[in-house]
Amino acid sequence: MEQDVRYGGSIVGKVSLTRQTQGICWEAVCPLQTGDGVLRLYGVYPGKPPLRIGVLEPQEDGLRLKRTLSWDTLRQAGYNADCLPERYVLADRAGPPAYTGDERLDALIASGAAECRPQADGWQVRAPFRAGGECPLAFALTACMLCDGEAVLHMPRTGGR
Repeated sequence: MEQDVRYGGSIVGKVSLTRQTQGICWEAVCPLQTGDGVLRLYGVYPGKPPLRIGVLEPQEDGLRLKRTLSWDTLRQAGYNADCLPERYVLADRAGPPAYTGDERLDALIASGAAECRPQADGWQVRAPFRAGGECPLAFALTACMLCDGEAVLHMPRTGGR
């Protein structure tokens, strides 16, 4: 199975997953040259903590990673054979962006148009707001609070995720 890898809202490479007896093997290839320092590959599944897969190494053709995580390691991180990450992102030391599980909001977050901050009881999604201007959260504006030039949407956690 092969999926896109995103960095800064753009697709920058691919990651393939191979199920093995001992766990899952990830192979990422990102034809990307960056001076952003150390980049880590994270797997993201809404409602679960990000899965840090590993650090990409510079190669002649960009950045690469090959790493196998054992089933036990995956279980400890909250994942299993039936529940693996849905998205893959590169991030620096700060870690990957959080996702809500809502398709429209997550698309805004992945593109960089909105930011998601995990809260104890859910998520806070923030996007720039200017009266009379465009707002990425326009479809949810009636549920947002407006403060300091931002539209802020609070999404409580649901029991399913």
